[in-house]
Amino acid sequence: MRIRRFAKRLIALLMVFFFFLTSNVIANEFIDEIKDTIRGNYLYNFDETKFDGSNIKESIKNLGDIYSEYFFADEFDNYLETLNGGYVGIGVSLEKGEYGILITGVFENSSAKQSGILPGDIIVEVDGVDVKNKSLEDVIVSIRGKEGTYVKLKIKRKSDLLEYNLKRTKISTTTVRGQIINGHIGYISLFSFEENTNTEFLNVYNSLKSKGADIFILDVRNNGGGFIDSAVKVLSNFIGNNNSVILTDKNGIQTKIKSDVVPSKLINDRFILLTNENSVGSTEIIAAALKDYNKALIIGNKTYGKGTLQDYFELSNGDVIKLTTHKLYSPYGKEINKVGVLPHIYIENDIYEVAMQLTEKEPALDKTNYVKFIINGKNYYVYLNDEIHFNKLMSVISNCDMYIGVKNNWIKKDLNYYKQKENPFIEIKKDISNLLLELQKREIEQKKKEQEKNNIQNNQSNTILQNKIVTKKYGYVSISRLNFRQLPSKKSKILFVLKRNTKVDILGSINGWYIISYKYKLAYVYGKYIKIAK
Repeated sequence: MRIRRFAKRLIALLMVFFFFLTSNVIANEFIDEIKDTIRGNYLYNFDETKFDGSNIKESIKNLGDIYSEYFFADEFDNYLETLNGGYVGIGVSLEKGEYGILITGVFENSSAKQSGILPGDIIVEVDGVDVKNKSLEDVIVSIRGKEGTYVKLKIKRKSDLLEYNLKRTKISTTTVRGQIINGHIGYISLFSFEENTNTEFLNVYNSLKSKGADIFILDVRNNGGGFIDSAVKVLSNFIGNNNSVILTDKNGIQTKIKSDVVPSKLINDRFILLTNENSVGSTEIIAAALKDYNKALIIGNKTYGKGTLQDYFELSNGDVIKLTTHKLYSPYGKEINKVGVLPHIYIENDIYEVAMQLTEKEPALDKTNYVKFIINGKNYYVYLNDEIHFNKLMSVISNCDMYIGVKNNWIKKDLNYYKQKENPFIEIKKDISNLLLELQKREIEQKKKEQEKNNIQNNQSNTILQNKIVTKKYGYVSISRLNFRQLPSKKSKILFVLKRNTKVDILGSINGWYIISYKYKLAYVYGKYIKIAK
């Protein structure tokens, strides 16, 4: 019996030992799988000595890249739902930034929007729990919850700490919205790049175009990015199958990305792109490409500078690693990471108001009080009725030709001359007034000349005799130069003598005086000194 009991115990011990041995083998194989994934794909150097297999999430953090993360399978499903919309939450898009969990976008009609939360805010606490060292997916899960319940957030905005109690609601994100302004300006807001963004963009653009839009503002301020494929599709409407972005991997191998689907008709309208420091990721791909191909005038702040691409790698157990795998460059090879995209017109405040200055229709006839700027080969028109924002525009605009409108004329002016003035708006208005006075003087002079000519024609005889012959031996000629309203006297100075048979053109006669044209001179000849041969 003792032998039998000992045998049973020995078998049990061997089974436990085998189980742990098998578990360790499986665990080691899984860790090797993760390491291989990092070695083969991670953009930066991988220090394996810092990799702790007992805490994989912490080990991914220790890579030193804020964008690389580890997701358990259920966490990743929730994360994808957040990216694609159609979830219960407060209506914000989040990104793990240098200083914590950054709010990169706030959705319209959400509790976050209604409560005054802004892009650029940093989440400090969720329901009283500090989230400084929490992963992005942990914060997303804690913010989401049952519809109708509330979540408390502590937000850092610059140096201020703010608290909000936000209701969780069903979020169904629309990534593009548009409206027509002043009958001809198509204003398009693009909030993020998701699966259906290109379809939504085209629907909004075509709708505004059909309503008479001839210039467009594309607002990507506070756009936190999204799927790169979506951004490339949107770009294809402007650049066709040209390169949208260049990807460079850890080995320096470049891949040029183009859209698989090219529209039959490209967009050639004037576009003004609005950016700020919260225009991130895929948004920066849009800005960089539109700038390289000269497809939009960019106004605003420099973009965020997230010029890296993250890929998702599913592991054998269903978990997912997000790793930074590529650096992004503009189609012309310009750096984006930690640099951002510089706008053509750099301005930190009143971005929309300054952009609106450049959206006037081209004046058809009277151009008075209009200013035309030619920027990158395209015309932009300003009507001088907003002194504050025009002067702000003048303080930041450069490297372009400038014209001011007077009546039906464009008069080229020196942009830098006005930029140096304390109040460019007033100076241009003064110059327009002076030019108008000068033009009016010219018009008066012209009208006077025309009136004088009309007076001659009204007073001359019915028949104009040309190429006739003076038959008197001497013709004493008097001239009153171009002053046809004052006839010379018979004693007027003799300026030249017409000999017999001299050919002249007789234009008419007034009170006994003939008006003649001789050798390109106009003259009066008293009638008794000239005889017209029949």
